[in-house]
Amino acid sequence: MTTKTRVKTPNHVLRRIREEERRESREEFARALVAIADTIGEHGLACDARLVARWEDGEVGRPRPAYQRALEALTGRSFDQLGFRRNAIEVPSQDALAPERLSFYVDEEGQVWANVDRRTFLVGGSATALLAQLGTDLPIFGGLNDLYGFADHAKARWPDLKLSQPTPDFGVDLTALLPDGRAMEGAVLRMQFHAGSTSEGRVMTRLTNATRWAEFSRATSRGLLVAADRSAEKSRFFAMDAREARRRLAQSPDSDTLAIPCAYELDDFTYGLLWAAASLDDGLQADDQELAISRDELAQYEALTSSAVSREAAPDLGRVSHAWLGSDFCARHILRNLTNLPELPIFWTREQRGEEACTWLLFDHKYAYLRGVRSATGDQASVRMFCIPHRAVQDSPRHERVLLFVSIALMEATGIHAKVCDDPAYSSVEGFVLGGEQAIIANWVRGAGMWHVDTTQRVSVLREFREATGQVGAHSVIEANSPAERLRALAAYLELDWAWLVTRCRALAHVGTAGLLRPRSRLISVAGIDAACAFVNDMGQSIA
Repeated sequence: MTTKTRVKTPNHVLRRIREEERRESREEFARALVAIADTIGEHGLACDARLVARWEDGEVGRPRPAYQRALEALTGRSFDQLGFRRNAIEVPSQDALAPERLSFYVDEEGQVWANVDRRTFLVGGSATALLAQLGTDLPIFGGLNDLYGFADHAKARWPDLKLSQPTPDFGVDLTALLPDGRAMEGAVLRMQFHAGSTSEGRVMTRLTNATRWAEFSRATSRGLLVAADRSAEKSRFFAMDAREARRRLAQSPDSDTLAIPCAYELDDFTYGLLWAAASLDDGLQADDQELAISRDELAQYEALTSSAVSREAAPDLGRVSHAWLGSDFCARHILRNLTNLPELPIFWTREQRGEEACTWLLFDHKYAYLRGVRSATGDQASVRMFCIPHRAVQDSPRHERVLLFVSIALMEATGIHAKVCDDPAYSSVEGFVLGGEQAIIANWVRGAGMWHVDTTQRVSVLREFREATGQVGAHSVIEANSPAERLRALAAYLELDWAWLVTRCRALAHVGTAGLLRPRSRLISVAGIDAACAFVNDMGQSIA
């Protein structure tokens, strides 16, 4: 049995890109080529609709080098990948696609058709080989148009990130599926790419296709506009939240040019922030109504001095919402009982990885809680202790270690003296606040339920807490006399480059992170991130 399939000649490849991928007229496509040529230094490129038509109709062979470079930059594909040539169609040499198994003919419109044995076409990648020979981009058979080299860039750094190309795309060049964590679901990002050029701390990019940008920017789901700077040996990528980009463009309705801060370059620092912000934000948004109802229903537990609440008390909520409920309840439990402690409190927290710690940066009540603790303790610096075994550091990807660093930096920024224990024997100790002969238990991280809270004066419990705090107090792996020195030691322990952290925090502190992260949920805020970045910048200058 044979099947008839239309085969696009190389001269039709450009037309498909223009009409199906970019959905532009020949005039719009020509303007886009000229605009991209300016950004890559091919000034004076002359391209109009007539030239585009001649290319598409096969009246012109291989374009001159300047046009080739502009086409590569505009499409994100090499010239060979575009398949733009006038050569006759060559049949692959594999036995499965031997010439005797294929027959070609040209219809009245000049389109090339192939009669192919259906089984031959589908077996063993034969279809892929044929389509590759004919110059297509292979979207169905697993090939991914690597726009500006981003797929390779992302795969090398974040192997768990999954990229795909939607069809039809409606303005979306790539869809990114952010990975799940141990305690939170991942998220989906839509991405649209444009060429960019770096100048004076900004990346300038032009949105030449108004239709595609409108389709992309008006969607309610989270999107990233990404500018690719290909001027250096390796491409660099700079992102801005699509809604923020739309807002900024609306302020200059006569311009199609957008400036993205260089601070928003996609690296392990910003990827970690995006992963955490999108995952927490989307998780809370998905449960918004049910979460509000559950919080009201669970408020009855506030009248009790102790409680341990299972996740089954809110069975319809996701993991992020359970975490938010536990964190919120524990924070309020501590603040209600903090003034009853007879001595300056010592805090013990269970966060060991960036995924657990990022809630300090993004849950709105967490930053308010830290400031509330500072208000309750006055000018005296409280101590917060962590147990972060070296194994947890080794098992964490770099972007998660960045999140952990920034979270602890936020605590130092609010006047808290951070200490870190590397002994895994203390990993199972619950979260608590110890003040003399009394302790507050408040645990939701890695707990059996949503939370466990209590107040106690039991001698056995106090003895356990004193042993843990004594061990960390005597053997903190980041102990130093100043916050700056402690943070520098923390960076070394987490195997992060201190100078790089200071540089990235300085850049983000200057412009803020809202333009990149732009929370949707009323329960998410970037205030903590911005405060931590500003503090690291100040500390970096003090020990530079």
